[in-house]
Amino acid sequence: MQLQALQEEVLQLRGLTEEQAYQLKQIKDTQRDHYLDLDRRLGGLQQKLRQVSGNAPVLGQPATIPSTVAPTKSAPSIETVTAAKQNLSDDKAQSESNDYDHAYGLVKNKKFEQAGKAFEKLLIDYPDGKFAPNAHYWMGELFMVDSDLNNAAIAFSKVVTLYPKHWKSADALYKLGEIHFRLGESEKSRQYLNRAVTQFPNSTAARFATRYLKANFPQ
Repeated sequence: MQLQALQEEVLQLRGLTEEQAYQLKQIKDTQRDHYLDLDRRLGGLQQKLRQVSGNAPVLGQPATIPSTVAPTKSAPSIETVTAAKQNLSDDKAQSESNDYDHAYGLVKNKKFEQAGKAFEKLLIDYPDGKFAPNAHYWMGELFMVDSDLNNAAIAFSKVVTLYPKHWKSADALYKLGEIHFRLGESEKSRQYLNRAVTQFPNSTAARFATRYLKANFPQ
């Protein structure tokens, strides 16, 4: 039991480290996207300036608008509409990231009840967001803290089912193997542990799953 508790603690610490690495990658990706967007906008502006320069009236011959034609208000350009949509998308992504950081910070500070509510709200506000797999995973961890194994299994199963290739699926499979073993469902436990090993062979969760199999399912 002590070894198992230590393994769980190490896995949780590794999860925290991976979360921080993932967040750093997201920050770098966001900065890159902002740079590319700025470069695209500058290119569009330069093109417009060249067009304006080419259509400018010759000095001494001011352009006039025929009296029979009323000036019209031009529609927003494609670049303007695209930029507006991009800004809206960036704002939403930043808002989701801030909400996730808040919920995750509550976990690190061991404010588990508040963290659970924060992750629930995150999944309601951003059901298909980029942090949804992480939120489901941490909901499972929080249920395990309360020894609510059934709801923990539901949360981890969502990670595995909805996001089978996400990096959190490896840990979720290991957790499902552990949960079903504790529930007395040995065959389900073995299946999930084997999936962690075969689907994510280079992950830390796969190593834990291998040890768990050897300890609890001797040949």
